[in-house]
Amino acid sequence: MLTIKRRLANAEVETFEIPEDQLQQYKTVAVGSGQSSSNKEAIDLYKMEYETCAKRYNDLYSAAWTNFSYMALFAGGILTFGGNRFVIPLTAFLACLPLLFWWVATFEPLNRYGDDVQYDLGKTEQALNLLAFSTAPDTPKEKKQGLSHYQVFANRAVKTSSERTVVKWIIGILFFLVFQLIAMVIFLGWQLQLNTLLVFLMILSLVSLGLMLFFERPKRGGSGIGIAFKQFRRVRFLVRTSAAILLITAICFGIKVSQMIQNKQPLTVPKCETTAAVNNTP
Repeated sequence: MLTIKRRLANAEVETFEIPEDQLQQYKTVAVGSGQSSSNKEAIDLYKMEYETCAKRYNDLYSAAWTNFSYMALFAGGILTFGGNRFVIPLTAFLACLPLLFWWVATFEPLNRYGDDVQYDLGKTEQALNLLAFSTAPDTPKEKKQGLSHYQVFANRAVKTSSERTVVKWIIGILFFLVFQLIAMVIFLGWQLQLNTLLVFLMILSLVSLGLMLFFERPKRGGSGIGIAFKQFRRVRFLVRTSAAILLITAICFGIKVSQMIQNKQPLTVPKCETTAAVNNTP
């Protein structure tokens, strides 16, 4: 029992007695209302952060693909109008540059920033779930999933160790060099044994498959090989593969242009041929 004394103006003392059970009830109500108010403010704050980050995440990739459409139109314009003025190797080389610039200067930086924003969104989802379900302890377990969109989205990426990252880069560079040599043999007539390169490519593919099976051991309830091949369906893998093919093409045409310069061959189409091409156009 709690006894409270209050001194009045006429020097008399007024005494109040509160039973222990009633005092405990007051404490529970006060603490509960304080937690509810605090949780509500925290939930509102996290909701604002979540909405801002989600909008930023969408804007990042919208900007990336908008810039890609501009660069694709620019490359198409070079192919359309440059073909009547420049030789084919120079026209193709110049057309590759805008798309390569987009990949290096736009896609890769925005993609890394998007991963950081996606990580922050996952942490915000966890915080919101904790705050929301802590105020509703009687919620059935099957309904306590809460927000999980960006957490599931982030789990597609396999966590890599430093050793796996180094091996992945080495294998990627080797594949690039082999395909670059094959392209030079086919399109530039380099004096290399194409059969030897194809055999080396097959060996490299088998070694890569073995290393992939080794590093991508079964995890997260699925087979390692299945998780590894899921990475190949991601947009970033397709973009990087396309960029590698585009880079190989640009290198081949760049070498061809340099050879033409060394041989003092003209890089522009003669005026008579340009006029004839325009006249033959329906």
